[in-house]
Amino acid sequence: MATYSTLKGFTIQSLASDPVATSTAGGTWASGTAMNAGHNAGMGAGVSDSACFGCGGYSSPSTGNGTFTEVWNGSTWTESGDMNNARYYGAAGGTSTSGIAAAGDDTFPGAGPVASDHTETFNGSAWTEVTGCGTARYACAGAGADNEAFMLFGGATAPTTYTANTELWNGSSWTEKADLNNARKGNLQSGAGTSTSCLLAGGQTGGFLAYVEQWDGTCWSEEADLNTARGYGTNNSTNGTTSIYAGGSPTSPGVLTEYFDGSTWTEVGDLATGRQSTYGKGGSITAALISGGSPGNLSTTEVWSIPATVSVAQEGQVWYNTASNVMKGFTKGYATGAWAAGTPVNTTRAELGGFGSTTAGIIGGGGPPSDNKVVESFNGSTWTTVNVLNSAKTYPGAGGTQTAGIMMGAPGTNTETWDGTNWSETADMNQGRTQAYPSIAGTTTAMIIASGNPGDMTHAESWDGTSWAATTSVNTGKHGGGAAGTQTSMITFGGYPPTASNATESWDGTAWTETTDMGTSRYHFGNSGTSNQSAMCAGGTYPPGQRQQICEQWDGSAWTEVADLSGTREAGAGNGTLESAGLYTGLGPAGAGTNEVEIWTGPTTFTIKTFTSS
Repeated sequence: MATYSTLKGFTIQSLASDPVATSTAGGTWASGTAMNAGHNAGMGAGVSDSACFGCGGYSSPSTGNGTFTEVWNGSTWTESGDMNNARYYGAAGGTSTSGIAAAGDDTFPGAGPVASDHTETFNGSAWTEVTGCGTARYACAGAGADNEAFMLFGGATAPTTYTANTELWNGSSWTEKADLNNARKGNLQSGAGTSTSCLLAGGQTGGFLAYVEQWDGTCWSEEADLNTARGYGTNNSTNGTTSIYAGGSPTSPGVLTEYFDGSTWTEVGDLATGRQSTYGKGGSITAALISGGSPGNLSTTEVWSIPATVSVAQEGQVWYNTASNVMKGFTKGYATGAWAAGTPVNTTRAELGGFGSTTAGIIGGGGPPSDNKVVESFNGSTWTTVNVLNSAKTYPGAGGTQTAGIMMGAPGTNTETWDGTNWSETADMNQGRTQAYPSIAGTTTAMIIASGNPGDMTHAESWDGTSWAATTSVNTGKHGGGAAGTQTSMITFGGYPPTASNATESWDGTAWTETTDMGTSRYHFGNSGTSNQSAMCAGGTYPPGQRQQICEQWDGSAWTEVADLSGTREAGAGNGTLESAGLYTGLGPAGAGTNEVEIWTGPTTFTIKTFTSS
């Protein structure tokens, strides 16, 4: 009997405005109480939006550098005790009751610059001069939770001399730490976080920069660039891993705001007033503050907040925008990703099977020189050799999770299931095969395997948790390629014979459909993915013996070449998703086995699309 939805379809929402990709994308800047005086090029900090301060800077060249301090309590600014040393373009950290300000330019505006090493701590009412920083500098950045744990980094020691120097203040002295990867100035309020986890965004050398670096307590690592290169902007973060970066040069006016989710930057709501070289700041990605700055000497304050209720779009959501009178939908995509070295496995091998995720995975079987039964489990940091397979397998089919998986064939009909501790032999396949195409995102109760050797069969079988049953055959028989997906949504790609193939077939649970070919023909590669809309192919070989490092992604309609592996690889095992995929062991550049692991990180993007008649 037909269902209501089959006869009538589904209701499409009518919305006055489009949903947003994330709750943070729904945030906005609103006007707050102005400061008591206009200031720019100051130093400001605050780990919450209700306990911030600004100090130093200047109000105009005619009045010179400032010693003034203002404290924000969440609703108003109050003048507080002056600093001991007038300066601007320094760095600050901490809170309105435990603050610190270091370095800067001591000269009268327009007369310098002269780099300063002055350091002062603030107790909520008065400043105390303490030991100066090791490297005098200005136009630098800082981050810290209080005045006993503060990082100072970057800046300039002279007009065209930029420093990568990093120093840590422990409440009584400075210690030099690992340098930034990129020396720069033009940071000021662009550092945010704590002394063990902070973020530096943008800056300036000859031109403005989009570079972003993250400090983990030991060293700096380069992260995804800002979408718009700029300096002298304001960065708000309490944890050093997520951030709101607003304003800056050379955008005119500097209203742009970008949100960092730990992997990518996304433009969100603009400032109402463009500004750079601000005075006061503080807060996090959910509640932040920015005040003062130039052009001129602004006294205005803006407060960032996210509404209690935000309409967040879901993948596949469709709605009618009543304001623009158009139909729209929300689609998932993937931003530029990269491969990085992972934790090596214990046993060097190739031609093995894998399943699970990059933080909870299983690899097993393989060779050469001989078939083996060895299985290893990964917990996100360490590989552990666990109970072996009952039967040795080379190029097995595999799928499932770290605690519930399945391996089959290679080359016989043998099937084994994994319960997180032991392997158990279960019902055999109807056709023995190796180098086949399994649904690697399948489960111990729902799996499909297609094609393979011997004979490049077209035969496919489906597993229901108890037995295998023949299902619709693929269009073209082959072996040695890859597959991704589930029992009802799967894709096969590549392989051979008579030479390497780039052919792709999609399975919808009922039928196989030939679709867009891969860009590069090859076989014996690593494969990852969760459906016939989402797959990855990494490495492989063709011509014979010429191993590849090419990586391609499938989005449901086309293959796109993305960042290469760090080295060539053949016959490794893959697992994971387009956001986080793994390639384990295999044959390296000279054909020797390796225990190396590479991990792919590919940030997710969401895009609103307008429906058209075409």
